Amino acid sequence: ATSDAISWCILAIVLAVYRNSPVMAVVAIVGGLVYTLVLLTLGRRAFAKLGDAAEARQAITAPMLSTVLIVLMACAWLTDTIGIYAIFGAFILGAAMPSGFFAERLTGRLEPLTTTFLLPLFFVYSGLNTQIGLVNT
Repeated sequence: ATSDAISWCILAIVLAVYRNSPVMAVVAIVGGLVYTLVLLTLGRRAFAKLGDAAEARQAITAPMLSTVLIVLMACAWLTDTIGIYAIFGAFILGAAMPSGFFAERLTGRLEPLTTTFLLPLFFVYSGLNTQIGLVNT
């Protein structure tokens, strides 16, 4: 994960140099660091409360699941907006989630949809946006 984050920072620098816009790299790198720090401190505390509530009920309720999905989309949008790939935002959110009961139940509810629909959809989307002709230019 760390090497991926470093790779995205290097890519932001390369794109900034190519576009002659150093501000783009600064926004991506600083924004990514701030996002990561906020989510792994404040976000982790907030989701710990959600995890405790789920464990007390012995279930993840529909409002809890909706909250997680809304925050997931917001995090992906935010990192995409600052110039880092949306998956990085989702990854950091996952790292901030509480482990144990909450993670197991959340995984059980989301994994079938993720592996059978969203993951293949991501690769199709990525493939459609790839321009092979640019590799040798």
